[in-house]
Amino acid sequence: MLVTVDIRLIDWCSGPGCSETTEPIAGVSKHFNTIIVSYSAEAVTLADRDTYPLFFRTVPQMSQNGCVTQDDGLLEIDSAASFCCSV
Repeated sequence: MLVTVDIRLIDWCSGPGCSETTEPIAGVSKHFNTIIVSYSAEAVTLADRDTYPLFFRTVPQMSQNGCVTQDDGLLEIDSAASFCCSV
């Protein structure tokens, strides 16, 4: 069954797990004004806020040791939050 979704109705989306797949999706998300949240993409390049302004992650980037902060492109997720696309 094929399902079509109007991307303009999506507020945010749980992104792919691997960094290689996340980068192109996070790159175009700014053109659709859609927040992308990845649960395991760790690439350092994804911390570039100019290139990926609407990308957030729930894990620290690979080179990071120590505290997790929002300045590093990380986002605290409420434990009650749904990890599917919100329409």
